[in-house]
Amino acid sequence: MSIQIQCVTPDGADADYRLDGIGGTNADGGTWRLTIDDAIAGIKSGKWTFHTGDTLLTRAKVVRKISDTGREYLTTEPDNLTSNNLSNLPKCM
Repeated sequence: MSIQIQCVTPDGADADYRLDGIGGTNADGGTWRLTIDDAIAGIKSGKWTFHTGDTLLTRAKVVRKISDTGREYLTTEPDNLTSNNLSNLPKCM
């Protein structure tokens, strides 16, 4: 089962603009939050998969990538949007 990311915690200080965290709403109305490092570890281990968008037309799979500097980050697979779908999400409160 894929988990929908509904908000992001923007980069706090590092120069590579990597997100600091992701989050969303549980089925019971509660919220969840993960650091980017925890989310990446969960993807690598097969524990979690993530997506953005709530319909098949707007859904984009979130994947782990490695920057030129060797740092891991999250982005979305290519879709009909030109920008990274994660960048379009609201800030987690």
